[in-house]
Amino acid sequence: MIIKGREFKLCSACGHKEMISDEEYGCDNCGKSINYDDSGESHNYLDATTHSTNGSSEHIHCCSWECMLNVLKRCVYGVYF
Repeated sequence: MIIKGREFKLCSACGHKEMISDEEYGCDNCGKSINYDDSGESHNYLDATTHSTNGSSEHIHCCSWECMLNVLKRCVYGVYF
């Protein structure tokens, strides 16, 4: 989940938008900030994908096994892992 969106600064002269901070991601259960960077470095979160019977899928990102189990308890009905 995104806990903080991107922030932009607008140039008053030319109207160009410059990004001053990137999105900040958090745990889908408790909202704690997690390192969601695709640079290949080690991550501090757990990632799971749920697949529903209608063919859609959802990615779950959690900060701990406790949070992951809480999320999975809420969405276990009608979902295949």
